[in-house]
This record gives sequence, structure tokens and C-alpha cells, in this order.
Amino acid sequence: FPGGVAFMLHDTYGFPVEVTREVLAERGLSLDEAGFEAAMDAQRDRAREAMQGYERVVAAFRDQEIRSRFVGYEREQVETRVVAIEPVPDAVGQVFVVLAENPFYATGGGQVADEGWISSDDGQLEVFDVIPAGDYQVLRARVERGSFEVGDAVTASINRVRRQQIEANHTATHILHWALRAVLGPDVVQAGSYVGPDRLRFDYRYTGKVTQEEIRRVQELSLQKITENQPVRYYTTTLGEARNLGAMMLFGEKYGDLVRVVEVDGFSRELCGGTHVRGSAEIGAFKILSNRKHGADLYRIEVITGREALYYLTGATQTAEEVADALKVEIIDLAGAVGRLREEVRRSREAAREQTLKEGLEEVGDLVEGAQQVNGTRVVTGQVVAADVRGLRQISDDVKNRLGGPSAVVLAAALGGKAVLVANLHPDVSQRVEAGEIVREVSDVLGGGGGGSATMAQAGGGNLEAIPDALARVREILGQRLADAE
Repeated sequence: FPGGVAFMLHDTYGFPVEVTREVLAERGLSLDEAGFEAAMDAQRDRAREAMQGYERVVAAFRDQEIRSRFVGYEREQVETRVVAIEPVPDAVGQVFVVLAENPFYATGGGQVADEGWISSDDGQLEVFDVIPAGDYQVLRARVERGSFEVGDAVTASINRVRRQQIEANHTATHILHWALRAVLGPDVVQAGSYVGPDRLRFDYRYTGKVTQEEIRRVQELSLQKITENQPVRYYTTTLGEARNLGAMMLFGEKYGDLVRVVEVDGFSRELCGGTHVRGSAEIGAFKILSNRKHGADLYRIEVITGREALYYLTGATQTAEEVADALKVEIIDLAGAVGRLREEVRRSREAAREQTLKEGLEEVGDLVEGAQQVNGTRVVTGQVVAADVRGLRQISDDVKNRLGGPSAVVLAAALGGKAVLVANLHPDVSQRVEAGEIVREVSDVLGGGGGGSATMAQAGGGNLEAIPDALARVREILGQRLADAE
């Protein structure tokens, strides 16, 4: 599996590379580790180069004793002036800018930075990143036209549509956090988050197992609070008073004497410097996409809201309608129809399995008649028809029981596109040669692996054409080991 694709899943979508490895292993695939590490190294180099350039500029800004004020909680557009501007090292057409009054929120607290524009009579900048730098924010922007200098009067405007989506996701994160604790209990501890315009991601620690029913309950509680249009308030208070109020705080986070509290109608109260909606109904639709184990006692839950959730739900509804139409039922009856269909499929598979087993058991007589005597042991090897591994083992048991006394039965079958071999030995025979030993020696022939106990073992591999060679090798092994026991 391409390392570059795994890196994109990790870097862009937050998909853990550990989970990618597990999924690939389940499908018999492996990750191009060298390619993944190369992509990670390239990203680290880019980040290091960008930060070095940023640090040089910030140091130069610091020498200028810059004063800047963040006004993004109250205002989305502001008439202001440029107090510092420097080109971004090694990035043609990009600049670092500091404004006297700045409406752009900087990356922090899990929330991504604002984007938008800085305009003047002579030019325009497109702001695409905002970096916190102590008491002020450094804006990184592309020069779309014209030029800018310190002292220029400008209009700074955030991308309001994007900000609204971020605000909806951030307030939804607080409601989700409350709902998780309401359903799972106070042991839920926030371990990190991502709040962007497209989705929200919430990492939390919890020692128990989280069921699908519990996640459905979290979904219901979150939607209930959203549709009630609970008011969202923000205020600044002392850290001690925030503790007295029971405000949630991130473990290990350092806070100043004064903190900002975000409160959703009294049921959710957290220390937070991010931007939020004014009423919970502004969040709109809310859909939990997944809740996955992300490590020891660590879960990651992903949610979409608003427009993204509506798009998702519309697509899901269309798919459900198509399935309902194919099954000739109303969409409200779809779950029942799918349940009945699954039962029909189960019965059909069971009938097919029974038929295949019956056909395989009909071969038992021929296999028993063809048994060879090797030093007092009756040996049967051959390829048979079986529905699954359970059926193959059942046939081998039947042959061994029909043989009676010391016997060695080794059968192979083509199952699901793979070659499977079962060795079933009488206990007396296993004293001279073990079943696990046999399958380990022939598994390479099948292009796979195998193992088991002294009396019962199994091997498998992808080389179906090698079944006759594997059985021939089994006969050689049994002939040698049983003869040596004389």
C-alpha cells in the first residue's frame, strides 16, 4: 500500500497510521513504510523551514515593540492599519503581517485559524494562516495585487461563511463533550480536539468499552440540546472563580489569572478562547460519523454539522431510497426488509454448506478405501470439496473415525480462493509425528503459514495450484517419520 497515500490519510484526515496498518494486515497487505517515512520527513522539513522563517520575522517584529489588539470576538471586519510587514523567507509572493486591530483568530485550542482578506486602495492580501505570537497575531498572506507598507490604512475582513462553520463545530464540540460525560460518566477526560470548517474531531480517555447504543444516545442528547436553541454566553473571570463554577479545564494546560469561560445555558461550562455561535440552533444538523479506539483507553470521535451534515444525510437518504426501491418496500420498512434478506442469505448459505458437506462426506468411503498402511498406521491424504474450514475438519473427523485405530488423515480444499490443509492424527500417531509439525513443513508450498496442536493442525496459502505438491510432501513426511519409528 503506497506510503504517500497513508501519509495523506494521516496528515489531511487525521487517520492514524496504526489503524491503516491494522486494516491492511486484515486484508493480507502491507504498508510501504519507507514511502510513509519519506513523506513524514518531507513534512517535517517543510514545517522546520517555515518555522525558522517565522521565528526570524517574529524576532524582528519584537524589536519594533509592536502593539496589536485582537477584536475577532466582536467584529468580523475592521478598519485598521499595518503595523508590521515582512516577506516570508523562501516563499515568493507571501508576507507576514501584523495589524493594529486584528479580527483574525489564530490557531489555538484545537480551533483552526481564520482566513480572509486585507484590502487597501492599492492592493489586496489573501490571509490563509494566523500564528499566535505572544500578545499579538502574525498573519500569513498571499499578495493578490498591489503592495503594502507599515502605516497603510486597510480593511481586514474574515471569511464569514468559513468562520460560521468553525463556530458551529466548536460549540458542537462543547455539547458533544457534555453528552459523552452524561452518557459514559465523569471518567471521560478530553485528550485533544480538532475544530475546522469541515468537521470536528474529539479525542477522549475512557477506561471502559463504548457501545454503539451509547454513541446513539450521545447523538440524541447532542441533537436535543442543539434543537432547543440553548443560549451560548462568554465571559472573563478569575481562574479561582472558574473552578468554583465547575468549568471544565484541560488536564496539564497552563492558565493565567484571568480566563475566558464559554457556557451553554448552564449545562456546559468550559475554559475556552475559541469562537462560538450565539445560540445552539445555529449549529444546525449534527451527525456522529465514527467513534474509534485510538490507543489504550483513548477514543476518537468524529462529527459533522450544519451544511456538511445535511449533505451527508441527503446522500444517505438517497442511498436508502434506492435500496428500498430495489427491495420493493417503503423506506420506513427498510430495516425489517434487510433483516429478512439477511436471514434468507444465511439460510441459503447454510443449505449450500450442508449440500457441499454432504458431497464431501460421500467421498469419505472412497478415501477410507484408498487408505495406505505405513508401519501399522492407516494414512489418508487427498483433496476434497468443502464449504468452509469447519466442513473440512468435519470430513477429516469422519474419515478418521471410519478408519479406527492409529491413523493419519491430511485433507486439502480450495476455500474462498485459498488453499487450506488440515492434518488430523490419532493420539497414538501424534507420539511419532505431530500434526503441527506436518503443516509447518508444507505451509511454504502453499505460499502461507500454519500451525496447531499435536493431533490437529491447519495450514493455508494463496497458491491453489500447489495443493497436489503439498499433499505429495505430506506423504513423504509421513512415510519417513512413521518408517523411522519402527
